[in-house]
Amino acid sequence: MKLISKYSKMKIFEFIIFVLFAISIASIPIFSFSKSTYLLTWAIVAVTLFCMCTYVFLSKKIIFDVVVMSLIAFPVSAFISSALNGFRGFNFTPMLLPLSSLFIYMFAKTSLSYKKLMFSAFAGICIFLLAFIIRYRNQFLHLDFSQRLGGEFGDENDISILLGFGLTYSLYSAFFCKKVYLNIFYSLLFVLFSICGFLTGSKIFLLILVVISVLCIFMRLGKKRWWISTVIILAMIVALVFILTLPAFSTIASRLKLFFNTFSGNAVSRVDYSSIFRLYMFEDGIEMFLRKPLFGFGIWGFATFGGLNNGWSHNHFSEGLCNFGIVGFTVFHIPFISSVYCYFKSKADKKYTLPFLMLVFFLVSMISLSFFTQKIYAFVSPTVFAFFEQKKITELPFAPLFERKKHESFRNN
Repeated sequence: MKLISKYSKMKIFEFIIFVLFAISIASIPIFSFSKSTYLLTWAIVAVTLFCMCTYVFLSKKIIFDVVVMSLIAFPVSAFISSALNGFRGFNFTPMLLPLSSLFIYMFAKTSLSYKKLMFSAFAGICIFLLAFIIRYRNQFLHLDFSQRLGGEFGDENDISILLGFGLTYSLYSAFFCKKVYLNIFYSLLFVLFSICGFLTGSKIFLLILVVISVLCIFMRLGKKRWWISTVIILAMIVALVFILTLPAFSTIASRLKLFFNTFSGNAVSRVDYSSIFRLYMFEDGIEMFLRKPLFGFGIWGFATFGGLNNGWSHNHFSEGLCNFGIVGFTVFHIPFISSVYCYFKSKADKKYTLPFLMLVFFLVSMISLSFFTQKIYAFVSPTVFAFFEQKKITELPFAPLFERKKHESFRNN
């Protein structure tokens, strides 16, 4: 009876953690991009992480694998990189986020609840989707999309990545759920995420949509029906081109046209200075990396020493190599590389389809964002890594302090 009671309490505790995690994810776009409310996100996350650590403590074991070691090693490497550069421009975010990932990953592995935890993250993004629609309800009602949407919550590209996560999860569920009513439900969510993502005017969102859609179609129909997949994709491209001609999506259509005209040499009166500047920043970041290839320029190194702007380089790869060198960059990506290796080692087992799609989603997003300071990557990626059978180094069983004292007292008597 005691075992049943203890089991039930742990399940209730798990459920509380899932709810807190969903609220944490929803708070990222709703609170964390505002100077007046960003501390709310950290407060919610702190409570969530405390509960996760308590759960691991009560489970009486800690698993050490390549992911855990990487999440511990990267903050150390980042600190060394900054120390070698005199701590100029130093801040704690790139060190705190991997530690947050560590606690989330350990909870996911200990409780074996990575599927539920990822669903909690998706539920949090759905809460944000609702907030997005409510905030821009007047624009939706009057079909006024002359300006990019999402700026009220933060940078439009950051918001588009968050919506891209919701799009990826909903499209996977629409394709692979076995119940028809769930297929319909997730298809509707996919449409909503797509519309809202389009209206942010973000080019990276469009790329996420195309890449994830193509992958889902081929993975769902398989190699033998490749020709059906090809026909569907061609039809999808035609539909996408038609959608971009609609007045509601003129913002992203004009941005795409400007982008292609600029880099094809057809620009006449206007050029895409934003994309050109991003290219310059990428080149500058790589050049800085070559000057300090081992440990780089430290946390916020590109912003401090780059000379182009006072922020990051708008690309994950150049930002990482510039700031942390090949040492920190490699350590940071060990969980990602290990997870990809596990997927292909499993011969693309269908049970790993969702986490693999999430890995691809992150990889595409890296073109536009640096994930060293992005909460969505820090909080969601551990649930993705936990799906895979990572190489275990050791497992440390332990008894909570109060149980050890009880055992010692019993032994002494």
